[in-house]
Amino acid sequence: MAIKNYLSWNWTNAFLVFICSIPAVYVAIVTNLAAGLGMLIGLIPAAVMTLPAKRKKRVSVLILGIAIGLSVFIGSALKVYFGVFGATLALGLFAYLSTVFAASKKGNPAIMFFIIPVVGIGLSITTIDAGISMMINMMSGAALAFVVSLFFPAREPVEKTAKGAPNKAAFKNFAPYYTTAIMVATVIGFYLDHTGWIVGSVGLVMRPLRDMQEMRSIFRVISVFIGVTLVYFVMISGASDIALVGTAVLMLVLASGLHESKIYIMPLFITYIVFTFMLVADGQRHATHWWLLSERLLWVASGVVIAYIFGLLLPKVFQKNRND
Repeated sequence: MAIKNYLSWNWTNAFLVFICSIPAVYVAIVTNLAAGLGMLIGLIPAAVMTLPAKRKKRVSVLILGIAIGLSVFIGSALKVYFGVFGATLALGLFAYLSTVFAASKKGNPAIMFFIIPVVGIGLSITTIDAGISMMINMMSGAALAFVVSLFFPAREPVEKTAKGAPNKAAFKNFAPYYTTAIMVATVIGFYLDHTGWIVGSVGLVMRPLRDMQEMRSIFRVISVFIGVTLVYFVMISGASDIALVGTAVLMLVLASGLHESKIYIMPLFITYIVFTFMLVADGQRHATHWWLLSERLLWVASGVVIAYIFGLLLPKVFQKNRND
């Protein structure tokens, strides 16, 4: 089939994020590279959602940024103050309640699909100051995108029908598997250098529909592999500050333009941006980074394996036993 059946491009979103990235580029080049890259991370929430057609509904860009910022902060607070036991119980409770909400009559799976994984990702942040800083970045980036979006002309909304969406019963049946997987990943993640990689990976690929989870699992591993490989080669090339921030902006624009695609390629772009920021912020841009490729890919793959066990394998086994 033609590639257009799998990839879709949104010029409006891409242009919006490009305009919003200009202040970050200025900060990165003129004042502080790490600060500028951090500002680009703050634009990720705006990059991964479609700009609403009507201006009055564009406040959803701000709301999403606030929600993601708070989720990252909550994850960091769980890591710092609650330890492995408290964080595991808390995330398990959040995960279960999110599936219950998704299964309710007026519920929505957005919390389960996106907010819970982001809380898990926040477990990689080991200080409250860093958690607050990332939260502010997310909220300020969303606020900037919201303000800039108001200058974009309104248009007639296009109704889109969700295809292959799980029914409410599927979420209810999925609850114990999803909750257990998140808790297992949290326990394991606490003994790794970046807890959030494995937890976020589980939350971002597990879905009540088998075909959807299989697709997201495969493409997440491939996308993260490509993303960290690109970072590796850019870093060992001795790229300048302008090159680093320029490629990060390119990845952010690509993420924004392609976020509606059927195939799950967002991790490629997000991984590149986040890894670039991490290496620069930690003063490791001139080090040898081959170990990052294997280590982070291992954590992501481990999360995918946990998701496979609890999202695909065990439900199939239990269903077969019930039928027997």
